[in-house]
Parts: sequence; structure tokens; C-alpha cells
Amino acid sequence: MRNLFSQFEKLRLPLVILLFGSLMTGVLMLLQYKSIEAQREQSADDELKKTTAALQSALDERLFTLDALDAFVSSYAELDLKDKQQEQQFQQHFDQFSSQLHQSVDGILSMQLAPQGIIRYLTGNGNDKALGYDLFEDDSRKQQIIRAIYQYHQVITGPIGLVQGGEAIIARKAVFAGHSPNASAVRLQQQLIYEDPSLLPDNFWGLATVLFTTDAILSHAGLEQASSDKFRYALKGRHGLGAEGEVFWGDPQIFNETPQVQAVVFDAGQWLLAVEHKQAFPLTSLIIIALMGLALTLAAVYAEILLSRNRRAAESEAAKDAFLASMSHEIRSPLNSVVGLSSLLRNTELNEQQNKLVSGIEAGAGQLSAVIGDILDFSRIAAGKIDLEYRPVRLENMLEQCLEIMTPQAQRQNHQLQLTLAPSLQGSVIHTDEVRCKQILLNLLSNAIKFTEAGGKIQLSASADDHGGSQQLFISVKDNGIGLSLTEQSQLFQRFTQADSSTTRKYGGSGLGLAISKNLAQLMDGDISVVSARNQGSEFTLHLPLLLTDMPDETIEAQLQPLPDKAELKILVVDDLPMNVTMMVMMLEKLGLKSDTAENGLEAVEKQQQQHYDLIFMDWEMPVMDGIEATKQIRQQAKSSLQSPWIIALTANASIRYKDICIEAGMNDYMAKPIAIDDLAARLKSLTVSPA
Repeated sequence: MRNLFSQFEKLRLPLVILLFGSLMTGVLMLLQYKSIEAQREQSADDELKKTTAALQSALDERLFTLDALDAFVSSYAELDLKDKQQEQQFQQHFDQFSSQLHQSVDGILSMQLAPQGIIRYLTGNGNDKALGYDLFEDDSRKQQIIRAIYQYHQVITGPIGLVQGGEAIIARKAVFAGHSPNASAVRLQQQLIYEDPSLLPDNFWGLATVLFTTDAILSHAGLEQASSDKFRYALKGRHGLGAEGEVFWGDPQIFNETPQVQAVVFDAGQWLLAVEHKQAFPLTSLIIIALMGLALTLAAVYAEILLSRNRRAAESEAAKDAFLASMSHEIRSPLNSVVGLSSLLRNTELNEQQNKLVSGIEAGAGQLSAVIGDILDFSRIAAGKIDLEYRPVRLENMLEQCLEIMTPQAQRQNHQLQLTLAPSLQGSVIHTDEVRCKQILLNLLSNAIKFTEAGGKIQLSASADDHGGSQQLFISVKDNGIGLSLTEQSQLFQRFTQADSSTTRKYGGSGLGLAISKNLAQLMDGDISVVSARNQGSEFTLHLPLLLTDMPDETIEAQLQPLPDKAELKILVVDDLPMNVTMMVMMLEKLGLKSDTAENGLEAVEKQQQQHYDLIFMDWEMPVMDGIEATKQIRQQAKSSLQSPWIIALTANASIRYKDICIEAGMNDYMAKPIAIDDLAARLKSLTVSPA
């Protein structure tokens, strides 16, 4: 026993080390397993989100052609299709319009218009046999047609197999045009296309249909094949039935193996996209850890500590960006009161000292608003939440507007502003995001003015040239200011950075403008370059793909009466912050308009039921009921009456995404805080409202 105890004493430390090493090896294997599994889940989730977004974008783009056809019918609804000459005009316009849609959206096989349910206008080779086909006679489509007419839904058929091979999707919606001589509910009644005779729509014009290939959507999302090196894919929900539908692309077995799934949502239903790892769980690393044992335990633990630090650093960075965005948003609401009330104060009788004080308030508020905007933009860029809105833009007009905006700032320093446009770009229309282009150019012009001594010369120029095999647009801002050294140029586009600390003190600024501009340029598939030298001025050049296009017909049929000066309008201001309410009421009074107030959406809905206002200024974020829900309820009420107010959103959320949400909810217009009296006056001047 004594000898046994003696041996145990000798082996105690090795046994403890062995036990500790075995325990640590087991823990490390478990951690490694969880880490690999988390990475696999994250990579699959990233792939799922990326692919779903691409599918959603491709599908929405093609379904939008239905809305385009609807808009086309509205534009030419006054043409009587029973009149041969007018019918020929309609056919010509349809051919031109559909040709443009075919060119701009790939994968469209056919577009059809069926006045009163009979196909009379269509595109696509080999589809002539469908002319004259009565959709109401097709019992297989009757329920879909009823749904489209009475529930105002797009309906989806497919994917279905094509005779020539491949699959296609048929999307259809009902078209209404009350002022059209072709609108009638007679055929609906004759064909028993209704569920309730009292619901027959007298403004029913017909049906619009788009046929597009499934392959075009899959190709847009990068899904030419159902599997890649890493993942397998499958799509479920034929005819938009979602989980209740069948798998129409990929391996159906994937849905039986607990994959990661996300919905592709559209008006007529949804599909489900499933993503699953193609490769089996890698056991090699676990086997290596087990074989290495105690020798690798401490190194693995140290590696895990480093990984943990990196994760915490990333989480801290994300939390910081979220905090900046949140605080910037919260600051905008009280800043709105500062800007609005100072603009009101500016329009009162002030002595010289008071004028200086108001100017100081306005300058400080403007600078604070600019800094907040920079922080918000940078936070959105970092989070990947910047939305781009491309549309046709007259290049020369956009550049002239930029100079016009910067002229007061330049005049204060006696700067000379010049615009030079290459002859090849005279009168050109480009396809771009005008708001973001202006944001970049205004930042470059502002910097040029700020960093150029009084009496300087600043030139804005635009030219085009081939670069990398494609046409490129070059917009340059050149000054004769302080210039930059090579070292300063290398740090120029970093966030919160200016040339040096003394520059920051002398000229001010957040140091975010150029970083935001460069990021925006890169989001638009372009870039910003700089050529500069100390005391020799600088030239910043914005590079963008040159996408020439035509300006669409901007003529809009005026259906609303313009607001006259000092009109006796019934106006309601809805906001939960008393200071903002007071400010809006005072600004309206200054403009000669009286208004009522409400402190939340529910109160606004109740007051609208009682008073029937012509114009409502609706805040977004409020207790009890927010502005979006209140707008939806007000619009729902308006369906049963002839009175529908003009609703303008007031919110600190200034992105395109939020604007789209407002419009979708039923709002007519959108104003971002902070709001000055001049902004309000300009908006009211151009406002149109329905008479009460």
C-alpha cells in the first residue's frame, strides 16, 4: 500500500496534466464544433439572404411591368377602341410602349391587354393565335380573374412548362379606368364574372397580362444551376402557394432535410427558397485536435480568446454605428423645432443684434443638421441600407442646380463659379440617381469653396470618354485653393478625417463628407479621384458609368385644383411633440392658414371623421397610433365618402425607403425634418388638393 501510494505521488502531476489536457481537448473539440457549425449556418444564411434579395428584385422588376401596362391604359384611356382611327392610335402607342419595356426588362416573352377580357393587343413572336381569345370563357382562369377584379390583386400562374422548352410565369391584373369609354361592367355580368352583383365595378376596363421566363429570374439571381460548389438550392410554391405549393426548381428532397428557408413575397403570394450546404460537416479538424491532444490545447484556447476579442470588437463597432444612427434620428426631432422656430423668428421685426442672434442660430442649426445627415448617411452605408433611385436626369440642369445652390456660399467669399460642359454632352439625359449625384457634387463644391481663399476660381466641368471598354462620365470640381500633399491625399477618404488637425480647427466639418461621397460613388459603380499639390489647388473627379437615355413624357393630367393664396382650407397638424405642433401652427398662421391639432394618430383619425380636413400634416412616430396606421385608416374611411384629404408625412427618417413606405400607406407627399418656413411655403405653393 505504501509503495502504491508512493507511485501515485510520483504520477500525480502527470495524471493531473493528462486529465486537464484531456478535459481541455474535449472542451476545445466542442468549441470547434460549435464554431464550425455557426460559420456554416452564417454562410448559408448570407447566401440565402443574398439570393432571396436577387430573386425578389428580379421578380419585382418583371411584375412592375403590370403596373406599367396599367399606367399605359390610364394614359390613353380616353381613346374609344370601337372607333377604328382611335383604335389604330391605341395600337401604335401600345407597340411603342411595349417595345421599350421589352428592351428594358429581359426575359419578357409576351405582354397582353384584354379590353373587357378579350385579348386584342399583344407582343412576342408566335403569339398572334391568342388574338381574340376570350379569357372569360376559360373556366380554369375564372377564379383568378375574379380575384384580380374584386380584390385588386395581381394573380400568378406558374411556373408552367412551355412547348418550346423551359418554364414561364404568367402574371395578370385587372385594369380600371372610370373616365374611359371602354370601361363597363356589362360583360362581367353577362359572363357571371362576379361573386356579388352589387360589387360589379362600372370602371372595369379589362385585363393586363405579362408572360416572362423563369430562367430570366433565376439567371438574375445567379441560379443558373440548382447547386454550386458549396450549396444546393430549391424553390417551392408554384402559382405563389408558398409552403402549400410544390417544388418547381431544384431538388425537392432539400425541403425534407431542415434547410434554411426564406420567402420571396409578391402581391399574389410567395415562394420559398431553400439553401442547404452541399458538403458534409468537416470532421478533419476535430480529428486533428483529438490527435494533437494536450500539446495543442493551450494554443487553441489562446486562438479562441483572439477570436472572441475580434467578435466583441465587431459587435462593438456595429453597436456604435447603431447608436450613431439612433442618436442622429432622435436629434432631428428637437432640431426641427429649432429650425422651424428660428425661421419664424426671422420673419418678424428684428433689430440688428437680434438679426445676428437669429443668423447664429440658423448657422448652428444648419451645421448640426449637416453633421447629423453625414452621420446618418455613413451609418446607412456601413449597414448596407442605402437605397439608390435611378431615373432619367438632364445632366446640364443637374449641374446648373448644383451651382445655383452653392452660389450664396461662394458669393460670401467672392468666389467665381464656372460650368463647362463637353459638346458631346449638350442636352444629354443620363440614367442615374440624381439625389446622390447632387449630394456628391455639392460636397465637392462645398469643400472647394471652403478650402479656397477669398476671390478664388472654382470650375465645374463634365466630359465623357471610353474607359475600360465602356463609356464613362467624368464630372470634375477644380479649385485654386490650399491643395493637398501626397500624405494628405492618402488619408483623404477615411471617415472622421481631414487633411490635418489644424485644418479641422480652421475650416470645421465632420470629416465624413468625402468618405460618404466615395462610398456613394462606388455604390453607383463609379469612384472619385483627386489630383492636387500643396498651394496649387485641387481637382476632384467623379467617375460614373455613362448611361444615356431619353426623358419620358412628363405631362401629367391635372385632376386636382391648385391651392389659391390664403385659401380657406381645413388643415390638421398631427405630432406628439408639443413644440413641433406649436411651430407648425405658427408657420401656417404666418402663411395665412389656420389649423387644428392632434397629438397622435388615433386622435387624427377621429377628428378626420368629424371635420373632413382638406390637408393633414402627419408625423410618423407617435404613441397610441403612428402616422402610417392612421393614414391607412383615413384612406379606408375615404372609400365610403367623396372626401379624401391630401396627407403630407413629417418625419426625421430621410431615406428613399421610408418615403416609399409613406406613399404605399396612402400619403401624398413627404417632408423630412427639420422644416423651415420657406420649405413649407414652397411646398404649399405647389400643392394641389381635392375640394372638400
